[in-house]
Amino acid sequence: MGAGQYRRVQEGLRDSLLFMVASVAVAWLVLALGQGVLIRAFSAEGQAAELISLFCSWLAASFFFAGGLFVANASFNNLGHPLLSTGFNWGRATLGTIPFAWWGSHHGAAGVLIGQAVGSSIFGLLAVVVAFRLAAKLARQEVRPDAAPAPVPAPVLDAPVAPTSAHAEAAALATPQPVAASAVTATAASAAAP
Repeated sequence: MGAGQYRRVQEGLRDSLLFMVASVAVAWLVLALGQGVLIRAFSAEGQAAELISLFCSWLAASFFFAGGLFVANASFNNLGHPLLSTGFNWGRATLGTIPFAWWGSHHGAAGVLIGQAVGSSIFGLLAVVVAFRLAAKLARQEVRPDAAPAPVPAPVLDAPVAPTSAHAEAAALATPQPVAASAVTATAASAAAP
């Protein structure tokens, strides 16, 4: 983004999501294949064993969407939109959890877990969509190589330095000074002299 190559921002977002998908897929595979070991390791029986099996078999997939939310949050923060990150996090933790878990509670403990996973998935998916739209909006602003370059603005100090301070010389050096035509010809003449 600092170089103004906004299409690379899109590529970075896409590549981050692909890395997250691969990581979650490996973790889900390990959980699914190792669920029997986990159940035995925790000496789980009955409903506890069923919940571990449910999570390892199906609910671990909801982390594709939770991971998407994390990637989108990073892009929002880095692209100067931290309120989007805050909004999606807050939304997932409240609107994406409370009503869905409450609805699921009518169907037992498994329903609570399923409801929470569904709500989290909705907010994760929405965050990824918004992140890609934001990146696409930035990419449309990118200057094309065949277009005329935009004029480069003169550097401006964040705060002027008072001329009476100890840094007056630095201020004079950092502040562009108009050059008189006579000074230019005198400089050119002295440079031409042997």
